[in-house]
Amino acid sequence: MVCGVQTVDFEIMRSMSINRLNGGITQVREMGEPRWRASFSYFPLQRLAFQEVQAWLDSLRGGLNAFYAHDPLKPFPLSYPKGVYPGSYTGAGPISAISATGFTLSSMPNQFLLHAGDMVGLAIGSSRGLFRILEAVNTGGGTTAALTVEPRVDTAIFTTGSTAWLSRPYCTMILDPNSISASRTAGVPSPITFSAIQKLY
Repeated sequence: MVCGVQTVDFEIMRSMSINRLNGGITQVREMGEPRWRASFSYFPLQRLAFQEVQAWLDSLRGGLNAFYAHDPLKPFPLSYPKGVYPGSYTGAGPISAISATGFTLSSMPNQFLLHAGDMVGLAIGSSRGLFRILEAVNTGGGTTAALTVEPRVDTAIFTTGSTAWLSRPYCTMILDPNSISASRTAGVPSPITFSAIQKLY
């Protein structure tokens, strides 16, 4: 993505069926895999920057081409806001265990702190996964951090051979071409907004 996003709505989209029975029981079923949906709004742009964002959106060909996107307002963990980590840790490393509800980071620095709401990515081959941490974790005197995350981890794709990373973790997304708003006012910086949905496979 082109830099310059001012506001973002980066949330998990779920396909749910809710059945409210007369007896008071409520049945809830998830009908498909959850995925990230994001809406991006750029700062009001002068003409050159405006045209650059327009051209980048054109390059996506209405969704035929995918792109990588992260939450631009949460690029790093809360405790490391500039992406500077303790010791020699670079923000990326191996995992030692994985399940549908989370995974364990290994080779971590001592006393490494991650907060609920921090983002973490997984990569293996060309597959990318993006997850939100549900509970704070501190490695303490050890070098592992067991994370509970959402959305669920597809263990048919991501294994202990995956790499986890914390700096600008991203997923693959597809543009919603009907969401683009790119109206300009003469002589006035103008914003651009658009939305996208995660491409799972």
